[in-house]
Amino acid sequence: MAHAQQKMLVYFTDKGNDAITQLQHPENFLSQASIERRLICNTAFDLLDVPVSKDYIASLQSSQCIVLSTSKWLNAALISTSFDNIHTLLSLPFVAGIQGWDEYQIPVKHITATQSVYNYGSATAQTTMLNLDKIHDQGFTGNNILISVCDGGFNNVNTLGCFQYVRSNNRIKATRDFVTDDGDVYADDMHGEEVFSILAAKVDGGIIGSGFDANFLLARTENVNSETHAEEYNWVRASEWADSMGARIIQSSLGYNDFDAGINYAQSDMNGRIAIITQGAVIATRKGIVIVNSAGNEGDKPFRKITAPSDADSILCVGSVNTAQNRVSNSGQGPSADGRIKPDVMAVGGGTAYYNNTNTIAFGTGTSFASPIIAGFCACLMQKYKYVTNIELINAVKRSADRYSTPDTFYGYGIPNALIADTILANLSKGRGIYINTNSFESIIKNSIVDDGSLKLLLPVSEAFDAQIFNVSGAQVMQCKVPNSNEIQITGLSSGMYYLKINGYFAGKFIKQ
Repeated sequence: MAHAQQKMLVYFTDKGNDAITQLQHPENFLSQASIERRLICNTAFDLLDVPVSKDYIASLQSSQCIVLSTSKWLNAALISTSFDNIHTLLSLPFVAGIQGWDEYQIPVKHITATQSVYNYGSATAQTTMLNLDKIHDQGFTGNNILISVCDGGFNNVNTLGCFQYVRSNNRIKATRDFVTDDGDVYADDMHGEEVFSILAAKVDGGIIGSGFDANFLLARTENVNSETHAEEYNWVRASEWADSMGARIIQSSLGYNDFDAGINYAQSDMNGRIAIITQGAVIATRKGIVIVNSAGNEGDKPFRKITAPSDADSILCVGSVNTAQNRVSNSGQGPSADGRIKPDVMAVGGGTAYYNNTNTIAFGTGTSFASPIIAGFCACLMQKYKYVTNIELINAVKRSADRYSTPDTFYGYGIPNALIADTILANLSKGRGIYINTNSFESIIKNSIVDDGSLKLLLPVSEAFDAQIFNVSGAQVMQCKVPNSNEIQITGLSSGMYYLKINGYFAGKFIKQ
């Protein structure tokens, strides 16, 4: 008897015969913002950037499979096929393995969770606790930092008054539904809308979000009517999309350990390597993205621990405190299964002010509400120190926290302080030649064609330095040691845009006419 169609994740052995050739032209599958982020973070292009082989997809389709989607980071395809077809698929030379999961079945409840320039209204306590208002007052509000928000839906974000500032200033750059691929993230669950309001709302005297001037991608990855491994896979695909769009931060108020089919993660699996979503978070970090994820709300339940992907290394796992700075009892506990400090930092997740999907201010509990506060915190610092790496920023946030010298498994490193993080990053940026805190490096670089047709760059630096120039594909086209001078004279460059590094750190870009 034939079996019904089932969803399976097919892993491939490699990226196909033309993978190396494709890797030489990353501009064909990555945005310029994504390429620029890699240069800032000294992140090499690798085969994880290359799309899944089209030949392998075609072979699956000719083997009685419906290919639903692909993940270049996992090097896998989500397919629908008969269970009887598994042995045929495993016999294909490019198939490394197959992972199955059940269809959506049992509905699951979702968790609901000094005078400043700005009147934060109901959000005053959650903002001032971190001294984030002081960074806002300096003019750093997340401007031009692209944040991808992964959640279960963003109900009415396209109409609610609290998001009028976001819409009027064209801050939402793209949306995508990875659950049903219907393209409408605004008709789905309200949890993402609530989370997003903590980050992006701007209503004077109502709620001022933690990073209200940032740019945003909205990705629906969670099906709130179920809990399956498919949602982890959706998150990985959304992170690949965010990477290709040039996102600097991924904000995620999601966590996974228990599933409808009973194929659950144990505490021992929270080791930064096992969960599908954790694997994706680790890769995203390697690509230079800051991952900010909620610690999960298992702290007062039998599981007790943080949930995936917060077990990933080198991300910010955010636990929750109340406005009196006391830990909320359901905030996920550490350490990770391999002994690392978790959570990383804490923010208000008990009595957090947010806008619900009727544009009314409400107060909620859950680490879901703490995470977006920290995402905005990171965006504001990233705006000020645009060319620090993701790891440098994460470490500065942790070092700024009030328990950094005595971390534990309940508070992690504690509550971060934006002013201390600001000082850490300012000191870190010293010695990087021409590190510039302006929105337009191009206004600093003066270029002019000299008589022999070469290009001369006049730079605001007088000491000797090492210079590297890269093309838009991220390939180095020039390297030189510049003596005690403030100019580089360049020959042999064709017209186009180029990136400049000084002493190994990203410094900006310029255009050769």
